[in-house]
Amino acid sequence: MVSEIYIVGAGGLGREVLAMLQGMPTWKVVGFYDDIKTGEIENISVAGTISDLLHHKGSCCVVVAIGNPRVKQMVVQRLSIKTDIQYATLIHPQATLYQHQSIYIGHGVIIGAGVRLTTGIRLGNHVLLNLNCTVGHDAILSDYCSVMPGAHLAGAVLLKEAVLIGSAASVLNGVSIGTGSIVGSGSVVTRGVPENTTVVGVPARKLSVHR
Repeated sequence: MVSEIYIVGAGGLGREVLAMLQGMPTWKVVGFYDDIKTGEIENISVAGTISDLLHHKGSCCVVVAIGNPRVKQMVVQRLSIKTDIQYATLIHPQATLYQHQSIYIGHGVIIGAGVRLTTGIRLGNHVLLNLNCTVGHDAILSDYCSVMPGAHLAGAVLLKEAVLIGSAASVLNGVSIGTGSIVGSGSVVTRGVPENTTVVGVPARKLSVHR
C-alpha cells in the first residue's frame, strides 16, 4: 500500500527527505509546504505556505523537514491546531536498528542513511538523525532535537528539548546538554552544557548564551 505524504520545508533538508522518500516504495510525495519557496522543487510542486496547510481539507500525512530545532518546534506548534495531521516517522533502509534492541521512537522522527543506534535509546517526537551519525546505549534525545551528519553521541547522553548537535561533533559518555543549546560542528563535549548555550571547540567551551 502506498501512502501520500507532504514535506513541510522545501530547503536542503526537504530535498534530502524527498530523495529518501522516493527510494521507499511505500510513500508518494504529493507536495511541499513552505513559507518562502514557490513553484516546483525537484519536479514536486510547492502546494502553499504552512498557513495553507492548516486549511487543507481532510486529514493528511506530513513530515517536518526542518533542521533548526527552534524553527521546527515553532512550525509544529503552529500546525497543532489542525488535529487531523498525521506525522510520519521515516527510517532509511540503510540505517542500522535491530529488532531485538530496546529503542523507543516518537512520531515525526527522521533517521537518515548510515545512522547507527545501539540499545536502550529513546528518541522523542520530531527528532532528526542525519546521515552517518551514531547514538550509544541508553541515550535520550528529547523532542525537536537535531543531530547533524557524522555526529556521535556516546552512551547515556541526554539531549534536552530542541538541542542542535553540529556535523562531526562528539558528546562523551553521560553528558547532558540543556534545552535549546547548540554544539558547534567538530566540537567534543566533555561536560554538561547549560540551557540556551552555544559551545564550540575541543574540548567544547561556551561561546555565547542565547534565548
